[in-house]
Amino acid sequence: MTEHHTLSMALQCAAVVFGLGGNKLVNKKNILGFYGWIISSAVSAVLAYMTGLWLMTGLYLVYLYFSIDGIREWSKPGPNASTAAGHAPPPVAARLQITPGRVWAVLRQKTVARFCGSRTAI
Repeated sequence: MTEHHTLSMALQCAAVVFGLGGNKLVNKKNILGFYGWIISSAVSAVLAYMTGLWLMTGLYLVYLYFSIDGIREWSKPGPNASTAAGHAPPPVAARLQITPGRVWAVLRQKTVARFCGSRTAI
């Protein structure tokens, strides 16, 4: 392998890792995911440019702009300020105090009522 090919492979791997990491962080409502996307988009744009893929270069530059705009939007103070600071609100299950034990008890109760109730009617 040539030195150029090895560098290209390393950059591709970095772009994929930062892109996937960015997705995971944004899914958890963490603003740091946008920084991962910035790195991934910038590296991918450079790789596409080096190989002469002009439309792909343009696409990754648009992704880069969207990532920078996402940071700007999430950094605005507002009703979701806790989310913008990288802290996700508590999940619905925590607010409703849903525990696996409670879920199991309700499911067991409904199942017993459905099956045993119909058997006693026979």
